[in-house]
Amino acid sequence: MGFKAVADRLRLLLEEQSRVVGLLVSQRMLNLPPQLLPHLYAALFDEVSWATEDEPTEELRNSFKFKHYIILSKIYVQKSAQQKRKPSNDNDEAIIYVKAEDEIFHKLRKYRPTGLVMAVEVDKIATFRQELASLLSET
Repeated sequence: MGFKAVADRLRLLLEEQSRVVGLLVSQRMLNLPPQLLPHLYAALFDEVSWATEDEPTEELRNSFKFKHYIILSKIYVQKSAQQKRKPSNDNDEAIIYVKAEDEIFHKLRKYRPTGLVMAVEVDKIATFRQELASLLSET
């Protein structure tokens, strides 16, 4: 998907569909024990889910019924000597994820992220939670 298509999709999510989009900006401490990550994400996504039932007014309950999450995070992309001379649109560039869970979010997105922005459908969160637990059990 080209840059314009990604920008158009992101514009759609942030403007026309903004009522069903949750924004996650994750700045957790990197030295947090990884065993706590599944619990932190479970708490976050459970709270959002519970808010769709527990908030005092229908308007507030509906404000938590997201269809997508926009996730902002930091990554590093490896530069090679060839890339320094010529811009590349290669999707197979080596990416170093600062936070392990960002690799799962990146994999679950439906379209190529622009920079550090990823859009993940809410129905993929259960898969994210399973894969995060699995990733941490391997380490």
